[in-house]
Amino acid sequence: MRLYIIICLTAFLISCNSKMYNYKIILEKPEKSDVRSYENDTMSISFNFMDKGIAFKLFNKSEEGIRINWDELSMSI
Repeated sequence: MRLYIIICLTAFLISCNSKMYNYKIILEKPEKSDVRSYENDTMSISFNFMDKGIAFKLFNKSEEGIRINWDELSMSI
């Protein structure tokens, strides 16, 4: 019931207002996961970590091409 009220209030606020909202998400503690992929409506990518490198599969779901700027790509360990 509580979720229903929250959904209704959110739908009401969104339909009456045209503001852009920004969300800041912070990871408080790491959690182990076997999921090594990301997917949205334009692309999906899956990673395979090996001893001496990373292999990945990138699928383009859009009609347009995907461009990767390798100079601005970063990785954290």
